[in-house]
Amino acid sequence: MTTTSYHHHSPPGPPSRAPGCSPMSVSGLEWLGPLTFTRRYASRRVDHDLGGRWGPRREQRLTHRHELGAGTGMLYVYDPTWGEYAVLAEAVSLDAVRRATTRAATMDPRLPVTVVADLALAYQLGHTPPAAPADPGARVQL
Repeated sequence: MTTTSYHHHSPPGPPSRAPGCSPMSVSGLEWLGPLTFTRRYASRRVDHDLGGRWGPRREQRLTHRHELGAGTGMLYVYDPTWGEYAVLAEAVSLDAVRRATTRAATMDPRLPVTVVADLALAYQLGHTPPAAPADPGARVQL
């Protein structure tokens, strides 16, 4: 059985799931249970742990996963509250991700992980992202 759920990460406080929350709501991320995530992404082997201090509650873990020798890989997040994973970017370099996490940590580690992914994609494309988004919940516009 494949388990896919959609939920959004609300501000600090007790976690909650919105009934009928769709992929287009708030973060628009497709959240996968551990078994589904492993089945879908098992071929990508090397993980680079970027810390478990991200997101509104500073508990989400960011990881960059790539095949050995590949120039780009997948950026994903693990949410321990729900025990679920979501892919943030499919083809982004580890260098771009490291630059983005360094930048995000200086801005505000409570930024939504989607903003960190947007920063990584901006670096991947050779853009210099703005110093900080006008609204911490807003996504960086390229």
